[in-house]
Amino acid sequence: MSYFKYIKSMLTWSLLGAVAGGIAGFGFAFCFDLFSCGWNIFTCHWFRGGMSGVNYINWLKLGALIGVFIGFVFGYFIEKNKEVENKKQIQKCADDMVELLRAGAKEAFGSWTADLRTSATDLVLSVQHKSKDQARDNLERFIAFKTQASEYDVKPPLEIDAEEYKGRYGKNYETALEWVFNRLTEQLSAFANSPLSHHVDDTALDGIEICIYVISQLDSRVDGGHHSKDMPPQIYTTTLQLVQKANSLLKYGMIAISFNGYGIVSFGNDDPRAWTPEKADSEYEEYCRCLKRLDSKALAQDYINGISALSAEFFTMLAKLMWHYADATPFNVERFDQVRDTYNAFTAHVGYVASARENVCFGNAEEVLARIYAKNKMGGASTVAQEEPYFFAWLEDRIEQGDFESCYRLVSGLAWLGLFDLELRALRIFVDKKVQMTEELQNRLGVLESGRTLSVRVFDVESTSDFAFDSSSTEWSTKDFSFFFRSIAVKKTELAYSLALTKWTKALPLQRGLKVSSDEIFEAFEDLTLDYDGEVSCERVAATAVDHTGLKYEDAILFRFSSERSRCVSILFTCEKFGRNLNVTIYTLFTPESGLPLSDLESYAMAAKTNMYMDTFRESILQSLDDVLKVEKSIYGDDGLEPDSPAPTRNVIA
Repeated sequence: MSYFKYIKSMLTWSLLGAVAGGIAGFGFAFCFDLFSCGWNIFTCHWFRGGMSGVNYINWLKLGALIGVFIGFVFGYFIEKNKEVENKKQIQKCADDMVELLRAGAKEAFGSWTADLRTSATDLVLSVQHKSKDQARDNLERFIAFKTQASEYDVKPPLEIDAEEYKGRYGKNYETALEWVFNRLTEQLSAFANSPLSHHVDDTALDGIEICIYVISQLDSRVDGGHHSKDMPPQIYTTTLQLVQKANSLLKYGMIAISFNGYGIVSFGNDDPRAWTPEKADSEYEEYCRCLKRLDSKALAQDYINGISALSAEFFTMLAKLMWHYADATPFNVERFDQVRDTYNAFTAHVGYVASARENVCFGNAEEVLARIYAKNKMGGASTVAQEEPYFFAWLEDRIEQGDFESCYRLVSGLAWLGLFDLELRALRIFVDKKVQMTEELQNRLGVLESGRTLSVRVFDVESTSDFAFDSSSTEWSTKDFSFFFRSIAVKKTELAYSLALTKWTKALPLQRGLKVSSDEIFEAFEDLTLDYDGEVSCERVAATAVDHTGLKYEDAILFRFSSERSRCVSILFTCEKFGRNLNVTIYTLFTPESGLPLSDLESYAMAAKTNMYMDTFRESILQSLDDVLKVEKSIYGDDGLEPDSPAPTRNVIA
């Protein structure tokens, strides 16, 4: 307090003291005077005049002086006391402010730490949920705390107790960072060992891809390469690219097989169905080694090495193993299921089946087709029927999820397997569920609905030097041929093999010791063609039936006709000596010409079935054969067509 306030206070109190002292002095004088008079009367029995007015004034002055002094002193101490109290209040306020600031600094540190923990938790959860965009956003927020920690370690948000909080922000961030790393590496192990997705639009590799990305960003941008100090700097980038490539392969939905058209399946150059047992065992051993790298303990020690096993090559090997075991005879159910379960772990999803009121694990289209393929290989359509509940539940789930591409591939696979009845029922579901069908599928549905000829198949013939033909077509009706050519039109492919129209077989008796070579027979047939003025030619061919009967003739003779009346017609002759008999088989074939429209090919095929010239030419063939054998008994006569003989395997007459 300034001296002016002291003087003002002392003067004020002195004035008050003077007034109070004057009154007190006057009162004292009055009382003393009154008391003196009373005492005199009481003791002397007489009254003497009282105190004069001057005395009263003197007493008043004395009282005023004493009041001024007391008031002056009192005023000083009053102000002094106020000053002390004010200082105490100020100090108390200062102390309270310090405590408040300290509490604020503590609260700010605690709030920042709590926000850091929340950010770390959100980052881990977004990776667990395989949310790529959310994980990227949460990653940037978490990394921002690193910048704040660096700033606050040098200059905390509040100056109070700054030394106490210097360095603590950075330590808390390091703790949170280590926690995130630990959770993400655990999540990598979880994705790799229990990777079944509960969503139809993602896979386990989606989670692994996000996980690797987040770890790499944290390690390079925040941790200074601490977690990859024993690894090459590009290790995360390389692993991430590897996982992304594998994930793209899985997203396509077909790994070991591809479709070159409706009902046309290709396994590429390395068909797993043709693997030797040694090759299959080698691939299976490699598959087991990869599984060991994905073991939880192995991942905990070196998760980068484990995750790098999940390459596109690994999944290609996995898919091919699945197809190999689906085709292998005898069927190895244990290995097929083991490989298929691993394949499913990275490609399947969980769908709800309303009729069963339960969740079901659904594989992708390739896995479903491999299951059906295995059942079809074992027991045909009746065994495939065991898979029908799963198949139709899968189909409805895919349609509900809008995954029509997988549905299209699967029905195309059914056409490839010749499971036309199942294919037709699937296409009917498409119509019932109002699935948008391509023109090709609509045509296919029309073919199946109108023909219902489910025994007629279109085979995929690889380019070989053998003469290929379908030996089962001898039983086809006109309706079957019509269905066949419509199927060719739907597949948008060319007919690359011949169709057997008739089959004539007979066992011819031979004289004892008679030996005739196939060269002699071929020479006789060449002489025969000379009678037709160039209309007929013959050649020696290796002929193979494409209808999976194992029928193959290594040294057959093929007659071709060039006239319009016998266009697209050929005759295949083959014979085999068995004991003292010569088993002869003659096929009349429809052999397509390249470049002709399908409608013309169908017309030529129908005409070839009733071509009278073929019966005549067959008699000429038998006459020439008769001349070669020189037997007394004619080899042709009234007995007509004989029942089919067992399929021959050799064609050389010894």
